[in-house]
Amino acid sequence: MQNSSTHHTGAPETRFDPTLVRTLLGYACHQAFMFALFYMGWNSALTVGGFTFERIDLLITLLAAAVTLIVLRAVALRVRDVLLNRSLMWCYAVLLAIGSSVSLPAEYGLASMVMEGVLVGVPFACMLAAWGRALGARSHGESSRGVLLATAVAAVFTFLLAVVCSQAPLAAAVANLLPFGSAWALVGIEPLLSSERVEENADSQKKTCPHYRDAARFKRAAGRDASHFP
Repeated sequence: MQNSSTHHTGAPETRFDPTLVRTLLGYACHQAFMFALFYMGWNSALTVGGFTFERIDLLITLLAAAVTLIVLRAVALRVRDVLLNRSLMWCYAVLLAIGSSVSLPAEYGLASMVMEGVLVGVPFACMLAAWGRALGARSHGESSRGVLLATAVAAVFTFLLAVVCSQAPLAAAVANLLPFGSAWALVGIEPLLSSERVEENADSQKKTCPHYRDAARFKRAAGRDASHFP
């Protein structure tokens, strides 16, 4: 009996987690699209009063994304859940692919840049918020390692794509398709939780913890209020 009991004691067997792999690949696609947007985009300049502003298109895109994140934080939780619904991830991917592929006529000037910036910045921010929910549902250590690994993979991929684009410029179209990989991962991973459901899951996990049950049993036996228990 002693030999049979010691035979099963050891390090836990590492199992393949397809959901984790899907999450890492999807977030790597999201980061690679961001790197391509930052470093492989066209240099659109705007001259105002003798001053030239470089990459004004990127600035407008970042401003649109920042405003979208502020709005997502300010709206009601139900509205936020609707905007970050799984079915809308494909819509955001289509908008990102169109916005990063199509350039409006230059004669419209700043108006065309604003339209392009909004077309890319708004869906990009929504997908970023969705990734925040998806990664936040996992443990802190797992999410941190996953973000670092996916970002490293995305950086290497973007560098190799830039090298290829120096010889074949049409290869840059690959970067415009990366949002579909991000959407594919987001619609398939569990969970995409709202903040209220995350809190409910945290409370349920806390109540199933043995230390929590022992503390609650002790408080009931001692007849003291829970707020006075350290």
